[in-house]
Amino acid sequence: MDSLDLKLLNHLQEHGEIDLSNTKAFNRSEGSIYRRIDSINAYLSKHQQLVPKNHKIQSKMTYKEYIQIVQSIPFYAYIPSQQERLSFIIVQSILKEVVNTSRLYQHLGLSMSTKKKDNRHLTKQLKQAGLCKEIVRKKGIRISGQETLIRIEAAKILVKLFELDKDNKLYLRQANNPMEVLIAEYFLTETNFIHNQVKNLIETIIYQQNIELSYPSKKFIFLYAMITFYRNHLGYYESKKIHTTITFPSPFKFVKHSMENQIFNHILFSLDTMNKESNVSIQIQWLEEKVTQFISVVQSNIITDIYSKHELFQEMYQFIFKCILRSDYRFDFYDNKLDQTAGKFPNLYHLIEQDSFISNELQLSSDQIATLTLIFRKHINENKILGRNTKSIVIVTNSSIEKADFFGATLNHYLDIKIVKTLHINELHALAYLDYDYVLTFSNRIATLIEEQGYTCLKVKFYINDDDINMLLQIGFSSSSRRKILAEEIVPVLQGKTADEMKEYLIKNYPSHFL
Repeated sequence: MDSLDLKLLNHLQEHGEIDLSNTKAFNRSEGSIYRRIDSINAYLSKHQQLVPKNHKIQSKMTYKEYIQIVQSIPFYAYIPSQQERLSFIIVQSILKEVVNTSRLYQHLGLSMSTKKKDNRHLTKQLKQAGLCKEIVRKKGIRISGQETLIRIEAAKILVKLFELDKDNKLYLRQANNPMEVLIAEYFLTETNFIHNQVKNLIETIIYQQNIELSYPSKKFIFLYAMITFYRNHLGYYESKKIHTTITFPSPFKFVKHSMENQIFNHILFSLDTMNKESNVSIQIQWLEEKVTQFISVVQSNIITDIYSKHELFQEMYQFIFKCILRSDYRFDFYDNKLDQTAGKFPNLYHLIEQDSFISNELQLSSDQIATLTLIFRKHINENKILGRNTKSIVIVTNSSIEKADFFGATLNHYLDIKIVKTLHINELHALAYLDYDYVLTFSNRIATLIEEQGYTCLKVKFYINDDDINMLLQIGFSSSSRRKILAEEIVPVLQGKTADEMKEYLIKNYPSHFL
């Protein structure tokens, strides 16, 4: 078994089939995929067998079965990918400082020719991260460069291998393959003595500073803090500033070391928060002017008038602010479902993509442009909304906040709903404390996990279609179109109020009707 075998299995448990007429995602020919399927089937029980049929591979495998298969692979039977081997070297280097790669490759049962090939790719990967590799005579190699960038590179690796429980404690991701388990357990064992110190820091951010971080963001800063405190323990402190496009003072004091504290503040301000009240942002005049101009250009090229200008500006500014900081610190959060955005909203996507500020000055990625598209499209939808909320829903997703917001706004465009909360799959314990009518998700895997934990949910497509809307209408949701407000109920309430009081009342009590 290797990482490609597991990628095929993961795709099959999520989608049910692989169309062999289009295997670009796997970078293999149809014949190569067939041969791998034969090899994979040797590991599977009779009822789990993958079935080739009409140039497709079909499977009824559940996510739970996929996890059981991955966890049952013996370490000696798994062939780690090049990226997994490089990840292990990078993680080892931040903990051991010097890594004897010859000994490591012997331990993994790999040849010296594989080591040489990996060595070239490691040099290239480190260069892209602003780092380099040093040879320590008779000892091995050491990764060098700016301390913060070393930590960031390790955090990008580790964030994929761990989860946080309800008590903010790290544990291994269930779907880790044998090599990922080795890396994660090694890191957890070496850094266990600072785990509580980091937990206290994160809870200070959440409770004392009242900042509600999204789950992926909380996990990222947790791991960055683990690495930082461990490196401090070894005597490594950040002594130089990261070159940033935006500069601002550090409003929060997390650690005594001033430069380390500034870095923590920068990373915190680059992360996602769960609601507008807990947004952390700094006003920077030149950026405000650029964002205002960008919004104005897009507005002038679309039909719908945006009345929620302040809210749109706040969301755009906040996201672009985060993008700039993440770019300066060389990390981002990837969301694979953003790939379809350009195809779903081509005109709006290309309008944003062609903006000089977005593509030339900021050089945002296609994923970031897709997120801006969803933010703008959400506000377009909201400014057309006429319905009134009736069904209270909780959205469960592993996707970005902006993407979840777009999904909720699209649903609100068609149906009379109220979004109670957006949860990550690892935060299902919060359902016990929420008042809601339905749980919604747009992932087969997440739907399976929700049901396995004893909850019921509705699964719809991320880009909702007529079938999804009709299904929801049939089970009791109400359409938001052509709904009215009963005049005889509202007129007595408005009598005697000033114009400003009337406006405030209408916006507060009928947000779907009034802007």
